[in-house]
Amino acid sequence: MSDRSVKMSDGSMKMSDRSVKMSDGSMKMSDGSVKMSDGSMKMSDGSVKMNDGSMNMSDGSVKMSDGSVKMSDGSVKMNDGSMKMSDGSVKMSDGSMKMSDGSVKMSDGSMKMSDGSVKMSDGSMKMSDGSVKMSDGSMKMSDGSVKMSDGSMKMSDGSVKMSDGSMKMTDGSVKMRYGSVKMTDWSLEMRNMSVKVRDRSVKVSDGSMKMSDGSVKMRQVS
Repeated sequence: MSDRSVKMSDGSMKMSDRSVKMSDGSMKMSDGSVKMSDGSMKMSDGSVKMNDGSMNMSDGSVKMSDGSVKMSDGSVKMNDGSMKMSDGSVKMSDGSMKMSDGSVKMSDGSMKMSDGSVKMSDGSMKMSDGSVKMSDGSMKMSDGSVKMSDGSMKMSDGSVKMSDGSMKMTDGSVKMRYGSVKMTDWSLEMRNMSVKVRDRSVKVSDGSMKMSDGSVKMRQVS
């Protein structure tokens, strides 16, 4: 033939550029690749370049026209280095994992929930308002106070508000809900400024002492 092509006995055509046009319409190129009749290109390494620009790799993965790679297990490696898993979760390039429910597992083991709270690796939970729920059930508030699992509240100044409304002060005294103060020596300072001492006598604000037997010891006046 004038173009120096050679028609083979099997019906194929060997072209002058060493390519071979097969009887099924495919074209075997001189570099070993094969252009298929549907327009796809089978490369010498076994991969296949499809008409849409994607590449079927020999390991079963598919390189998409946008540069992402669909793996044989169904996961997709994105251009930014993240990996979209077959269950809908996404492994980010920084090692964190975005779950299908919207939560994110961080590389340090903590879990950022879809509501904005963060579950820490030690079991505590940092809430979106800044408070922290500890693994023992207590709650550390954003102002530094701690709500204990028994309902008491440890304040940032060290005092403790009990579940019955009383307040235990840092010096050990207890301010009762109705206003009296129980001192560390077991005496009780009443709202009217009288003091009930341990032997059940009561020191009144005018200086007299009401005894447990009902008698009253008056304050001596000089």
